[in-house]
Amino acid sequence: MSNLTFEDAVLALILDGAEDPNEIASILRVDVDEVKRALKNLELEGLVKVEEKGFWIFKKKVYKLTSKGYEKAVEAKKRISKVAEEIKNTLEKVKKGLISKDTVISELEPYVPFFPLFLYFNLLDLMLLLPLIELPLIAGILEDYGDYEDLG
Repeated sequence: MSNLTFEDAVLALILDGAEDPNEIASILRVDVDEVKRALKNLELEGLVKVEEKGFWIFKKKVYKLTSKGYEKAVEAKKRISKVAEEIKNTLEKVKKGLISKDTVISELEPYVPFFPLFLYFNLLDLMLLLPLIELPLIAGILEDYGDYEDLG
């Protein structure tokens, strides 16, 4: 599977219209300081720029892609879709009993932090995550969506 970075996720979300660190943090289920660090790095690389939105006391900083950042974001979104498709295929094999979940958990674990992103972009079906319920982030995601026992 392709390597994904946190910056890939941030760029893809900005490409999709997210412009505020709090919004990005909420989608990715991470601390806003982690997003702010990533945005600072992306700004230093010339991939995002800061703009002020609003007026007077209602001004806030928003992040926009530069032309170089747009290209990187499109590439990142393609990689995210590709990884999500590979994960989906693997999870479908687990669901059908073709491979054991214990076999794939260690393989998928590096991608678990990206699962909220995959769900946000509708790249994974929530029901496919049920075999991974023992992973804390997956359990949290499923709890956010309500009574996951009714999904199966």
